[in-house]
Formats: sequence, structure tokens, C-alpha cells
Amino acid sequence: MKRYYIISFIIVITFFLSSCAGHTSRIQYEDKYIPDQDSQQYSFDFGASGGIAETQEGYYFLSGPGNRFLYFYDKKNNTSVQVCAKPNCLHDNEPDSMKIASCNAFLGVSVSNLIYYNKSLYYITEDTGPDEMSYELWRMSLQGTEKRRIHEFKEIPLELRIHRGYVYYLTNDGGTIPGKEDTTKSKYTLSRFSLEKSGDEVEVIHEGEGIYGKTAGLLCYGNNVFYSVFNYLDATLQSFTENSYRYDIVDEKEQVIIEEEGSGAWTIFDGKLVYTKNTGIFACNFDGSDIHKVADEYGQLSSNDDYLFIDNWWDLDVLDGIKDRTVTVLDKSYKVVKTISLKGVRPQAYGCSNEYYFVQDVGEPSAIIGKMQGKVYEISATIHELPKLQKLYRIRNLVKYGDTIVAQIVTDVPPRGNVREIHPSLEDAYLYFSGE
Repeated sequence: MKRYYIISFIIVITFFLSSCAGHTSRIQYEDKYIPDQDSQQYSFDFGASGGIAETQEGYYFLSGPGNRFLYFYDKKNNTSVQVCAKPNCLHDNEPDSMKIASCNAFLGVSVSNLIYYNKSLYYITEDTGPDEMSYELWRMSLQGTEKRRIHEFKEIPLELRIHRGYVYYLTNDGGTIPGKEDTTKSKYTLSRFSLEKSGDEVEVIHEGEGIYGKTAGLLCYGNNVFYSVFNYLDATLQSFTENSYRYDIVDEKEQVIIEEEGSGAWTIFDGKLVYTKNTGIFACNFDGSDIHKVADEYGQLSSNDDYLFIDNWWDLDVLDGIKDRTVTVLDKSYKVVKTISLKGVRPQAYGCSNEYYFVQDVGEPSAIIGKMQGKVYEISATIHELPKLQKLYRIRNLVKYGDTIVAQIVTDVPPRGNVREIHPSLEDAYLYFSGE
């Protein structure tokens, strides 16, 4: 059973194209990637199952039932084990739910945003209270023996990165009410706080509001923090704008670098900001200058020192099994050097390092739907409760009956109130695994 989770959850494709305390260190402000002090997420993406965290010796990832257990993949031995050395511990094979929490590898009921930073691991836990969910940032030792809560968020951290001494994260209050787009707006922010300074003082870097407004695409590299801002222009929802921003962490100033057609689906490759649109792949300087098309392909991007990877997993035809999944590999001249077939592997990519490309495999459509059992519900509430629901859950469908709403939601934790569990679909799986 252990081997099942290791192999079926993470597939590692080798390239053949050629420690719980924080550790204070002096930050180097060079406009390049510096290990241990910089975010790794220009190469790795997150998603609903937590992410990949790389160290010199190997990779940490979440697996086991509900992706609640921490695993380590050893680069030298090519083996994966739970991060727990307790004698007689059964880890994720423990049948007694009361004993599971004593396993060092168990991180919580709902865990996300697994990060390696400066010789420690970080992750976010979600806990359900009587009226709302709480989100906490934890730090732990690489051995899993020491864990410490370092921050409780007042808002839901939708995307989070740790970079050059700070925690950066995006929020969105979901304030736009369907049917009342002309009078309600969603508020969104990019915020940060220091890892080393005491207290929970949060600095807001960018804030705004708009019709279904949101921030997305948080990417940190060198002295830059990139993100995009989306808003509908009016209540008809026929047109929108999506501007891309760059925040300079040295002079603490932000600027719009791509207007109206920005994209949060981006990476850093060969000293350029590379992003995807429906019409292809584009590249530009960090300040937004010299925008030019570099490839006709379309998909999720990741990169390493030598190659750019374009994964078409988010194509609906791929999710439905109509079209095969592939990863197109481009060199620094943006020439295709290889196409990797991932036929039958679905649905989400994690990105890459200089050694491996990581994908998540949850099986064929029937297996995907099976994994969604107990995660999809229909809930009835008043229209005034909608903003709260938008904060707590991913809403797949919404129907309004006067002052009453019926929402279909996707969640790891069964909701309370007037709810009923419903049969999941591939659309629910896409919403869950994509983290949207």
C-alpha cells in the first residue's frame, strides 16, 4: 500500500536531453535565483495537493490518504519514505484515526503550499471552526520532529510564496454577489510580512476592488514579485482587463508591465519573463519591455536552467480524455527539442527542477471521480451568506431563488448547515485539482 501512494501520486521523468527553527542569514539582492533565500516557485507550481519542495538531497511532497502526509524522495537512492522515524509508527497505514496525529509525517486534515526555505519546511493548514475556517502557516524541521505555528492569517491566503526574508500572499474576499454585479465588488490584495521579525504585522503592497476582481499568478524571482490583477469592466461581464504587475523589493515600488492582456500563467526562463496566452507563448524583460512571441504552443509553463516546458494538461479535451496529454520541451532558442507523451496521466503538473519533471497522476476519469467522493456538496443559504461561502469554499455552480441561493461546492471538509452530498463530476475534479 505504501508503494501504491508513492508511485501513483508522483511520476518522476528523468531528463535525458543531454533542517524547526528559522535560520537568519544575510539576504543577497542580486537579480538572479539564490538557493535557500529565494522562492523555488518559478519552476514548481502548487495546486490542490500541496507542491514540491526541493533540497540538495531530495524532494519533499505530500501524499497518502487526503495528501496529509509528508514524504521525502531521495535523489541518491531513488526511494520515497514518510518523514517519520518513530518506532512502530504505521504512518498513513494507521487504521486508528486517533493515532494518526502522533505520526511526524502527518501535517493536518487539509494541507497546502509546501515550501522549502532556508533549511526549513513551511506549509499552510486549514482548520474548520463553528463558523469559519482558520488558516495557519507552520514551520517544521526537515526531519519532521519540530513544528511551530508562526502566523495565523486574518484572510484566506490564496497563493503564497516565501522569498528573501518575507512571506508574500494574495487574498480575495469574494465580495461580488451574482445578480448584483452593478452594486457589489470583490476586494483583493497582495500582502507580505517578515519571517524573522516578531509579531504578525502585515504590509499591504497592492489593494483594489472590482467586479469579480482578483489577484493571481504570484511569482517571485530575484528582486521581483510578479502578479496579475483581473476585473470585469461592467456588470454585463462581456469584457474584462487583466494587468500584470512587477513589485521591486529593493526600491519597494510597483509598476504595470503588461496592460490589458496580462497572464498569471508564467515562469522565468533564460533571464526573461515568459507567459502563455491563447495565441501562444510570449517573452519580455522584467519591466515589460520587448514583448515578443516565441512559440505557438499553449499550456502551463515551467522551466529549469536549460529548457522551457509546456504542459497541455489544462486543455479540457485532455481532461476529458479526447486528446493526449503532452509536455513540449523547448531550448533557449525556443526550438522544440522533444515532446514527452503523458498519455493517461492526469490531471496536474507540478513543474520541474534541473533533474526531473513532476506530474500528478490520479488515474483515468472513473478513478478521478472516485477520488472526489465526499468532496462535493450542495448547500442552501441566503443571498447575504454568499460572501462567506465564497471565502470558505470553491463554488462550482450557483442558482438563485429570490433571497435564497443553492450552491454546489468543492471542499475537503464536509460543511455544516443545510447541505447534502452529491455525486462528483470531472468538472468538480478539475476545480479541485487545479486549485481555481
